[in-house]
Amino acid sequence: MSKQEIEILDRIKKLYDNRLYKDSLALLHSSIYTFPNFKKIAYFYNLKGLINLALKDWKTCIEDFKNAISIDNNFYHAHFNLGLAYYDLGDLEKSYEQNLKVLEIDKNNSRAKIALIEILTFQ
Repeated sequence: MSKQEIEILDRIKKLYDNRLYKDSLALLHSSIYTFPNFKKIAYFYNLKGLINLALKDWKTCIEDFKNAISIDNNFYHAHFNLGLAYYDLGDLEKSYEQNLKVLEIDKNNSRAKIALIEILTFQ
């Protein structure tokens, strides 16, 4: 990635971190035209998914996380976040499957372990 691409992604992430979700999404959408290479980067789709998850746009965030996974199946962040989206929607089976996938990639991932315990003890 170029320095300019990294700077834009950092700006989008900072907006997201400051809970300026609509601003981060607007910058993200406008950056796609300037940097078409973003469509080949798993991190980009994962970040887009996180923004859409925060906005409770379930269909879009699931699609974004799946796009990230299709680019890099070992990008465990997207699997974990997809599991979060499924959990929020009440689909515990799919959430469970995604967290297992995280542990296949990173067997010591404590967030996935905690998520699995939460899923298994959900009442």
